[in-house]
Amino acid sequence: MLHSLLFRDGRPAEADLAPADLPDLHGPATIVWAECEPGDTDGIAEAAALTGIPRDRLDAVMARRHRGGVWHFDAGFALHMHVVRPQDADYTRLVVLLSTDAVVTCTDDPDLDFAPVLSAVESNDAIARHGTFALLHQLLEWLVNGYHQTALDVDDGIDGVEEILFDEAPAAIARVQRESHRLRRRLVLLRRAVLPLREAVDELRGTDPAAGDPWVDRHLADITRRLDHLVGLIESLREMLGSMLSTSINVQQNRLNITMKKLTGWAAVIAIPTFLSSWYGMNVMLPGQHQPWGAALAYGLVAGSAVAVYLSFRRRDWL
Repeated sequence: MLHSLLFRDGRPAEADLAPADLPDLHGPATIVWAECEPGDTDGIAEAAALTGIPRDRLDAVMARRHRGGVWHFDAGFALHMHVVRPQDADYTRLVVLLSTDAVVTCTDDPDLDFAPVLSAVESNDAIARHGTFALLHQLLEWLVNGYHQTALDVDDGIDGVEEILFDEAPAAIARVQRESHRLRRRLVLLRRAVLPLREAVDELRGTDPAAGDPWVDRHLADITRRLDHLVGLIESLREMLGSMLSTSINVQQNRLNITMKKLTGWAAVIAIPTFLSSWYGMNVMLPGQHQPWGAALAYGLVAGSAVAVYLSFRRRDWL
């Protein structure tokens, strides 16, 4: 079932009209915004009737295997995109169907809130002058803003991890590993959303029916510029994250090397007294055997050799 909003002369007029009545309401300066779910068979059929896009072609557009792209039809076109927000663990698939007098959004998340898009449209008269493209432009702006906020959130996360990168507490080490994996996954999801949209906007600029309108060209160019900036930002964040992960691995290796060096040093310290003790434990006659001064000599050699080796290693920073 479609959830709809009717605009007349660029202003909201009626909401949640019966889908069967929507086609009859089309007229001059009248535009419909509607929402459906990709799994809603009835809603998709109603969206096809509303936009004039063939029903059988919509099934291919709604397929989950698509990462993004533009599909062109006689009556309009479809955009396959992804919504990414800082608080989301994964992206949400979004399909936009666009005709000259209707915009239909289909998303996997029924709770996805398009209120910021509609509020931005209501605050100016662009929809009255530029029709459905004004709605599409605000939707693209909303998507790109979400991408940008997510990128900044990843940047803040990298800064937070770098602050505890050299902390030797076990909890800090575990947090670095956990947060690094989470940030890397979020960056991969963001890149998978931005790159296809960048290509789709490029294709849209060359084929949109409204091409040639200075307002349309200017805003599409602005979306392209912002997406280019995002691509550069994502690549910079990938380099920062890769550098941070390399540093984390090097820090762990250095800690392991230091631990092994200390263990080896202590083993050497213990080896000399052990050798002397085993020497005096041989079943042969030795000087001072069964004599008090012999025991003192053995104790002195054991303690002295251990202290000498310890001080030698300590001076070389091996312990």
